[in-house]
Amino acid sequence: APPAAPAVGGGLDMLGGLTAAPAAADPFGLGGGMGMASPAAAPVLLAQDKGNGLQISGQLQRENGGAVYSLEFTNFSAMPLNGFMIQFNKNSFGLTPQGALQVPPLAPGGGAGATKLPVAFNPQQVSPGAFNPQLQVAIKNVTSGSVSYFTDTVPLAAVATEDGNLERNTFLQTWQSLPEAMEQKQQIGASVASAEALAQKLAGGNVFMVAQQSSPMGKSLMYCTCKVAPFNAQLLVEVAWAPGTPGATVTVKSQRPDLAPLAFQAVQRAA
Repeated sequence: APPAAPAVGGGLDMLGGLTAAPAAADPFGLGGGMGMASPAAAPVLLAQDKGNGLQISGQLQRENGGAVYSLEFTNFSAMPLNGFMIQFNKNSFGLTPQGALQVPPLAPGGGAGATKLPVAFNPQQVSPGAFNPQLQVAIKNVTSGSVSYFTDTVPLAAVATEDGNLERNTFLQTWQSLPEAMEQKQQIGASVASAEALAQKLAGGNVFMVAQQSSPMGKSLMYCTCKVAPFNAQLLVEVAWAPGTPGATVTVKSQRPDLAPLAFQAVQRAA
């Protein structure tokens, strides 16, 4: 089999004419109090009817201190497929593929192959305007020459760094120093079983619990923090809930309050 096609670059622009998606008021779909799907199964990013028989599932993750795109390709068409190229549109994070897609040849009628693509932060790939967690992706099928497009959402776990924890006193001082204008708050529909269980899940995505306590009103409070690359922005998060009652209130303070939706999504998924 021929080697995998190189990553898109130079004069080839599969995303030509594709405008950046507008920043959504609720980009993660957390409105309405509905729970998120289980993160155990990677979501379908490109359905086979949109990809001329090619289906792509996957999600951005973090491994060994860097972001990777974990992708699975499935060929439901009647012809064998061999060779794919990938390109990202400019995005708020400046994410860009690092290297080539290494996808094995896919047999027709359901042949599948998985790959992990390293992803780098490139300042030249940062899109102007308001922060938007969406990532627009183009995939070229080298066998047929067709190009398919899909839009993904960058999760906090893919961009939160391993050195994002804070000491309790530093957290408290920073929290108190940030004005109300640096605060964002949202209700989520997920139920929190316990601070310990929530903290354990969040820690897997480099969101670290700093403290927990109970309020005079009987609510449970948990405080956690993380640092978001490539902005080097610290997010301070409070999760408040009434034990045994559905829903929770998530409050985020930061010098970059526009990044708060990343934390809202992370807590919703982990609860």
